[in-house]
Amino acid sequence: MPKTKSIFIHPPRLTRQFIYQKAEEFRRKYVDPIDRVPVPIIDIVEIKLCIEPLPIRGLMDIDIDGFLTSDLKKICVDSDIYQNLRNETRLRFTCAHEIGHWVLHREEIKLCAFRNPDEWIQLKN
Repeated sequence: MPKTKSIFIHPPRLTRQFIYQKAEEFRRKYVDPIDRVPVPIIDIVEIKLCIEPLPIRGLMDIDIDGFLTSDLKKICVDSDIYQNLRNETRLRFTCAHEIGHWVLHREEIKLCAFRNPDEWIQLKN
């Protein structure tokens, strides 16, 4: 029976060892050289994964730095974080955090009922 879309997702509980293993697999696949610091996560997101960053005004007003759309094609991020070079570290963290969801919970995210940033914002309000 196919799963139906839901507003909320309930990802499975994952062990630290499993999360570490997935992070290492991601690093081996996408980070070159593998020990590069800082990890060029924004380049990885845009170029290697073809995920579009999408600045959205007012996300921080509702306590959201960013989120992945349910089609997994965009990372929506607060426009103040995205457009201010002084926030580059915050932007990198937000992208890395959302890619963590992309790696670990991709199938659950696809089942979310929201289809665009406006619906996610309405859900949070």
